[in-house]
Amino acid sequence: MSERVSSPCNDVCQLDWKSGWCLGCGRTGAEIAAWPRMNEEERDALMALLPARMEAMKLPADPDLRREEGERRARAQRMGDS
Repeated sequence: MSERVSSPCNDVCQLDWKSGWCLGCGRTGAEIAAWPRMNEEERDALMALLPARMEAMKLPADPDLRREEGERRARAQRMGDS
């Protein structure tokens, strides 16, 4: 049985149309797809970039608040409100 790879995903899973970063975790679609194949060093390097991306998108640092706001923005994008 394989060990599950840790991830910054919080199940929002919607890319911001302006930045191309996920509204939940801050990764790009390509980074999300590559995540399971990355080694720990590569994941750590990517994880170090995510707080600045969240700040650039003006998303809260608190994970629960970030998830709520990410979900709100994802709904708005799907409805064409952004």
